[in-house]
Amino acid sequence: LSVRAFNQWIAAAQAEDVLAADDQMVWLPGCTPQLSPQRQAALDGLLAHFAAAPYAPPNLQDSMQMLADDAELFAYLLEQNILVRLGGDVLLRQEDFAAMLAAIEQKLRAAGMITLGEVRDLFGTSRKYAQAVLEEMDARRITRREGEGRVLRA
Repeated sequence: LSVRAFNQWIAAAQAEDVLAADDQMVWLPGCTPQLSPQRQAALDGLLAHFAAAPYAPPNLQDSMQMLADDAELFAYLLEQNILVRLGGDVLLRQEDFAAMLAAIEQKLRAAGMITLGEVRDLFGTSRKYAQAVLEEMDARRITRREGEGRVLRA
């Protein structure tokens, strides 16, 4: 089939609730991915490392090593919003990232400005993780950089 014909076929199947789809995948409605016991064990082991150090978890390379270089499992973690990939090789669990955003926003509302060093100290993390979170907040248009600090966007 041509791409156009395939896309029309997918759209018709979606309209009849025979298939569900997004830009990258097609699946049966109501279908949820089920991990094999081996993949589930790898995922559980990786998430235990993230839970042990929520604000300085394993980086991308270490995470992939713990997943035995299983790129499909890593993609699953991102697609299911279990992990968030920030700039470079920084990964955070979604709930840890959300907690960081909330704490930084609270601090910004109270003080008006926050520096990278203050974020680092607030979470007891490294400069790399603090910078990645702040840059993501800038990219999401939550904050903007002013001099050495960040302020909330109006």
